[in-house]
Amino acid sequence: MPNENESHANDARPIIIIGESLADEFDDGSQVVGGAPMNVAWNLTGLGLAPLFLTAVGKDALGEQITDGARNWGMRMEGFQHIDDKPTGRVKVTMDDNEPSYEILADQAYDHLSVDRLPELPSAKPILYHGSLCFRSATTRNTIESVRRRVKDWQGTIFLDINLRKKQFKEEWLPSLLGGLDVLKCNVNELEELSPSGTIERNRESITAAAKEFLQRWSIGECWLTDGANGAHWVSAKGDTEFVSTPSIRQEDFEDTVGAGDAFASIVLRGLATGQTAVQTLETAVEFAARICQMRGATSEDRHVYDLSNT
Repeated sequence: MPNENESHANDARPIIIIGESLADEFDDGSQVVGGAPMNVAWNLTGLGLAPLFLTAVGKDALGEQITDGARNWGMRMEGFQHIDDKPTGRVKVTMDDNEPSYEILADQAYDHLSVDRLPELPSAKPILYHGSLCFRSATTRNTIESVRRRVKDWQGTIFLDINLRKKQFKEEWLPSLLGGLDVLKCNVNELEELSPSGTIERNRESITAAAKEFLQRWSIGECWLTDGANGAHWVSAKGDTEFVSTPSIRQEDFEDTVGAGDAFASIVLRGLATGQTAVQTLETAVEFAARICQMRGATSEDRHVYDLSNT
């Protein structure tokens, strides 16, 4: 009998992931493959799906490490581009009271993802996931916008996981990022920063109202909102909403929050691809994100981490 991951994969809509692959480097010298799109592509592969990941790495030892790791994990490799004269992306991660801060290095290989070197893309109503970090580069931004236009032509779904990191985001990008968007994923702090009304009271009614207002302002269909230990929300432009509490984690089991948002986004994409309800998706997403918080870094090579039979 096929397991849950296999049965979901059989009928899933195709998923395209586009953006950065890099290494998160921690204070103690350890290094973990990262980048939100890479994390999401890795997670979805572990969950039994086969996303097409469009990214770029340098022709260096780190680029080889990332591609070898992705290949050994079973990821599709036709979307990887290799850039001759640019380094594979790196981010320096500093932990402060279990919360990460990031120094994101400039002019990395993923800033040079070329539209001319893309493989054939799936055209059967695909779901496209991307973030906002790669919009810092004109070359990769042009590639993302080109893929977005194709996905729209194919009646697909555009999914944005926005990230408002200082020095890595410009408000002038918003029309391009949010125009024509179908699904937005962000946290409540990011929604507050984006919303013209400013401060959002931390209760379900206020969060839902702010999300609905934002969705209607930009003509976005739905939003998936994380609020840390307080839980997660799904809100539609019509005002439909669901909420799920975050599962508790024993202090001795907690490691860090690196990749928790990417884990959440991975499950949302899986839910969209397989036709799950919003509440089913939310319940699984918060459970999986909590699981990632109990290990170092954003992804794992342990297949048991991706077994959702116990969530």
